[in-house]
Amino acid sequence: MKKVFNLSVILAVLVAAFTFSSCGKDKEDAAVITVKFDQGGTFGSGDNVTGTITSADEDLTKVTLFNEDGSARLNWTSFNALPILKGKDGAYTIVIPSLPDGKYSLQAFSKTGDSGKKDFTVGNSVVNPTETPLGAASNFSWVRDKGAAVTGLNSELGLAWTSNTATEAIIKSNTGVKLVELSASQWTSITTKEALKKAVDEGTVIADKRIPINKTSTQNVVLATKNGEAYHMIHITDAINFNYTGTSDYKYTISGQSKK
Repeated sequence: MKKVFNLSVILAVLVAAFTFSSCGKDKEDAAVITVKFDQGGTFGSGDNVTGTITSADEDLTKVTLFNEDGSARLNWTSFNALPILKGKDGAYTIVIPSLPDGKYSLQAFSKTGDSGKKDFTVGNSVVNPTETPLGAASNFSWVRDKGAAVTGLNSELGLAWTSNTATEAIIKSNTGVKLVELSASQWTSITTKEALKKAVDEGTVIADKRIPINKTSTQNVVLATKNGEAYHMIHITDAINFNYTGTSDYKYTISGQSKK
């Protein structure tokens, strides 16, 4: 009888320990910071992005808006007014105006390192199922060393880099190729082949694009071409003269990404 009693006690202790640990795990795994958007996180062009952030345990210290490529677009560390307004009981109101069409994510942080993150879209970044998504972006690097022919410039783009000024690289279209300049935001907002075709077909032809080049030169230039029946979008992000002396002794490099 004593052995049975001892066994019963041991089993009771084990059940209690299991129950306690299970409850503790549920609490530990519960989301501390939650980000939610209205409209299922899909907003029309020009619409305010609205939603809420809830922080269960403590105040937020920072909220960051990220672009689709992961780069930080905006940061908020004060929550006394919109776009991120602190309310009662750990609730924050989101009202972000005037974002260009594109895909974004919003991440909220607390001082202990907890965070919550949620994606959302604005405008035509939402792909129509009847349209064809653009391919993945490809990196490029074009190099022109003094008077030598440029290397790395894919002929599919329909572009030529055959001359420079003392401070600029001159990028032109090849014969029969339409060249237009797009806004910087269209690099992320144009997501389908149909949207790119429309932007190029309706765009104004330019004879060339002059890219400033110095010792270091960060760019945010978006070009697009129609080469035959193919459409390409080009995002120039850097233009550097590695042998900058202010003379004709130069080695120019232009780099970025392209999509088609």
